Amino acid sequence: MHPISASADLHYFPYQSEGIAFALRREGTLIADEMGLGKTVQAIGVINADPAIRTVLVVCPATMKLVWKRELEHWLNRRFEIHLVGAQSDILDARMPSVDITIINYDRLNDHRIGLLRMVWDLAIFDECHYLKNPGARRTKIATAIKAKRRVALSGTPLLNRPAELRPILSWLDPAAWPQNGWHEFGVRYCGALWNGFGWEYKGATNLEELAGLLRQTVMLRRTKKEVLPCLPCKFRSVIELAPGRDLQRLIQAELSSFERWMETVSGTSGDPAVDGYKTGVKGLHLFRGEQWSNLANARHQTALAKLPLIIEFVKELFGSGGGKIVIFAHHRDVIENLREALRDFAPVILRGDTPPTARMKQWIDLAPILQSEFLLVTSKRRERVSHWHRPALTVYLLR
Repeated sequence: MHPISASADLHYFPYQSEGIAFALRREGTLIADEMGLGKTVQAIGVINADPAIRTVLVVCPATMKLVWKRELEHWLNRRFEIHLVGAQSDILDARMPSVDITIINYDRLNDHRIGLLRMVWDLAIFDECHYLKNPGARRTKIATAIKAKRRVALSGTPLLNRPAELRPILSWLDPAAWPQNGWHEFGVRYCGALWNGFGWEYKGATNLEELAGLLRQTVMLRRTKKEVLPCLPCKFRSVIELAPGRDLQRLIQAELSSFERWMETVSGTSGDPAVDGYKTGVKGLHLFRGEQWSNLANARHQTALAKLPLIIEFVKELFGSGGGKIVIFAHHRDVIENLREALRDFAPVILRGDTPPTARMKQWIDLAPILQSEFLLVTSKRRERVSHWHRPALTVYLLR
């Protein structure tokens, strides 16, 4: 077996090294660790550990493409050319043979199916593979027809709750152990197959312990945070970069220009905060709330509103992946209200600066019974006591 190594002075957690070794022992692997345990790092670790891997395909949700690019650049221990497929990537089919790593989102598979299917990749990675749960969907048909010497699927979703949704990805990962022509037998044994008078339905879940055992024997590795808690630090900090469209890019540039003009006003009168330090910057915030400050505040507000579709899509994907407990910090009231409306299916709890102390306390008391399960908190108070949770499952997002 090839040595498992990361770049520079980076190190894998012990359970991540075990996951990499597990994947190297088979052609197809389903890494189903809980969210937050570094499934992406383990997939990259497979690339690092096998020098024979030169062409890699990463298929992921659109909001995760930049995250994958950043993590690859951070963790790879040898040089690769990375190509990010966007809406304008019409030349992808011609470039594929010369590009080392291609990152594409599920919605673009059909646009580039010819180039994708003619390649035999050294490694194909399907992130959030529950996107392929419907065997009749076009993207599922294209994805499971992709040929690769090594195949890795990632998902933090508790897949065993819906065994029928496993079938497409299992047949792609290990067609010998999970053949496509064995679908009905799988449905009868594990999906509570029922004849409705017109056809078979596979909506149930039966013999799950047996199924879990077979999955672990063939393709699946799953660890929970509770199981690996001794290996984990108290906190993870990371930047999740979402790809902006052209309109949002213009707003971000306008906000940056407003900030630069405001900084010129501050530095021209009371010193440069970047040079004179934190106290000067704070003093500038209090003294110079004139026209430039108003322009900056307006630009920040418009940018925050424009970011909402990306944020909402990202949060929905988090919950679809077993997101657990999530806290979102935002500043503007209309942004918070838009989040409340768009994410109402997750019953968000809203705490704002104008929430009275008695109401705030009641919110916390009402939250107590659900702190053990999945929930969403949206707040404008950066000092809100997120320390109310003393468990490793809390994820906090500050919208910037």
